[in-house]
Amino acid sequence: MARHQTGQGSRLPGVRELVSAMPRHPPTPVEIAAELLGNLPASQRASALETLKGHDPKLAQRVEESLLTFDKLAALDAPSWQRLLREVPLEELATALNSAPPPLREKVWGNLSRRVAEQLREDMESRGATAQAVDTAQRHILKLARRLAAEGEIALGGGADEWVE
Repeated sequence: MARHQTGQGSRLPGVRELVSAMPRHPPTPVEIAAELLGNLPASQRASALETLKGHDPKLAQRVEESLLTFDKLAALDAPSWQRLLREVPLEELATALNSAPPPLREKVWGNLSRRVAEQLREDMESRGATAQAVDTAQRHILKLARRLAAEGEIALGGGADEWVE
């Protein structure tokens, strides 16, 4: 009978990346609605959200929050990433990226100086983070991204018709 040794999974190449890319749960109705709205042109999306706000403001807020997820930040263009990263403390970024998919991590590292990217990698390797800490850090970064987008500082999704907050 094979026995699992503690830490053995960390020796298998790519396991951490595969696990982090796996869906955490089946999509909720709010996530499905956000995905559907996210595929609409911005004007239609805004109209649909306004209609939903008239019927159920709390639901509309939850759908709006689900329109932009942390993983979708990978679509930011380089200038938007660089502007956003100036606002985020390195420790918080390391926590938020703890469970992020590899393409998102690569996008972040590619928009940092080599020295800062290396420091970020070391921070991520040296300390773990609870799911609650990761969620809190990701939500804060999303809040910053929405604020910067509303101020016209960054383009969410890399295009004018992607996400409108």
